Amino acid sequence: PWLIEVNASPSLTANTPSDYDMKFALLDDMLTVLDFEKYLVGTELQVGGFDVLYRNGARVGPTDASTHESYLGCNNNRLQQLEKMARQYGAEQDERTAPSSAPVGSSAASSVVAGGGRPPAQ
Repeated sequence: PWLIEVNASPSLTANTPSDYDMKFALLDDMLTVLDFEKYLVGTELQVGGFDVLYRNGARVGPTDASTHESYLGCNNNRLQQLEKMARQYGAEQDERTAPSSAPVGSSAASSVVAGGGRPPAQ
């Protein structure tokens, strides 16, 4: 299970293009964590902009050699992580559903990233 902060009255109105990008990404990542398409396997340490902080009662975080003791407030590799996850889980999905003669790595690999309707990168 993932713990996501809950606000009583969140503002999802976007006042600027940057505000829109941030709020759209938040909603997209939240829907990815909910995993309606059953892509996640449960061992992920990051899904979009969300990082696992605890797993099985143990703290998960940056390595001991890291400058910071927490991911909170750090720059995040959200897009790279989602692209990697889409390739990995898309290939696995293709292998499970493709007939034995079909090539692996077809269009399902992009469904995690593109399926949320993310606006094109600028």
